[in-house]
Amino acid sequence: MPVLDDFRPIILFFIAIQLIGLAFALFYKRRPEGVQGVAMLSISLISVIASGYVLYMAGVWTDELSMAGDPASFFLFLASGFLCLVHVLAYFLKRRA
Repeated sequence: MPVLDDFRPIILFFIAIQLIGLAFALFYKRRPEGVQGVAMLSISLISVIASGYVLYMAGVWTDELSMAGDPASFFLFLASGFLCLVHVLAYFLKRRA
């Protein structure tokens, strides 16, 4: 399915952003001055919302072309949602400690 392969790098990009943010939240002892909890939360939420929109548009596109759905993109979206949750929890739980 060459049509749906165009959407996977977009979701993978959002997963990479969340992994970088998770690495910052877990491994840095001092946070940079400009990084606040609201910024980390908004980056995660924007990433999940954009990934969901890309998944939705891929579904609409496959429906119009009478193609089958793409389970790989769905699982990438689930990974993005899970990373969002872990990223936010790691940031705020580490902040308490």
